[in-house]
Amino acid sequence: MAMEGSCASDREQAVDDFLLSMRLRVAEGKWQLINREKNLQALSDLNMLVSEIPDVLRTISRKDYCDGPLPDDKGRPLEWWVFGPQYLGQTLYVKVAINRLGWLVCMSFHRNQFPLRYPFREASEE
Repeated sequence: MAMEGSCASDREQAVDDFLLSMRLRVAEGKWQLINREKNLQALSDLNMLVSEIPDVLRTISRKDYCDGPLPDDKGRPLEWWVFGPQYLGQTLYVKVAINRLGWLVCMSFHRNQFPLRYPFREASEE
């Protein structure tokens, strides 16, 4: 039983470490949104500017964690992290990684399209 708790706390620490790295890069302006139609449409639907994305990224917490680190499906040297923060009453799907140059890359920033799993939330919070 102690192993399970240890694994969970290791995972929590990994998520916290990534969130700290993400916030530092956002604070330094070292982030980029991948120019995908789905992302651009979401910004339009949410009446958001690209310049407002850092505000959302800064608010992401461990409770918003859904999955990761995940290997890149195209073989790039990236580890993707998935979060499902709330924004104006909408659940977003945010998929991010830190590239070799130390930049935060946001592959997905749009409304979630399927139910997300939140391993660090109580059932009543979802």
